[in-house]
Amino acid sequence: MALGFTAFTRSATDRVRLHVRGRTVLARTVQPGEAVAFPYVRSRLQQLDFIQKTGAGTLRAFVTVDFAPHGSTTYCYPYLPPRVSVRVEPRG
Repeated sequence: MALGFTAFTRSATDRVRLHVRGRTVLARTVQPGEAVAFPYVRSRLQQLDFIQKTGAGTLRAFVTVDFAPHGSTTYCYPYLPPRVSVRVEPRG
């Protein structure tokens, strides 16, 4: 699967990195209103790291996506979203 990110038009510049198995696959600087499409990666577990620096401080967020098949659900299987976990650190 491939992940992507679109920044709000009224946001700050973001630094976004795709991590797979402990290594950075791709890192991009995304300006407000821009989008980035990350490459297809065969790993079922992928993580996006976000860093946003503003006058108020530095915000860090981590989004982990697990593309593993779901449990026993069988209806509409192709449309089930992956498991997603989000962690946001306080501004520093």
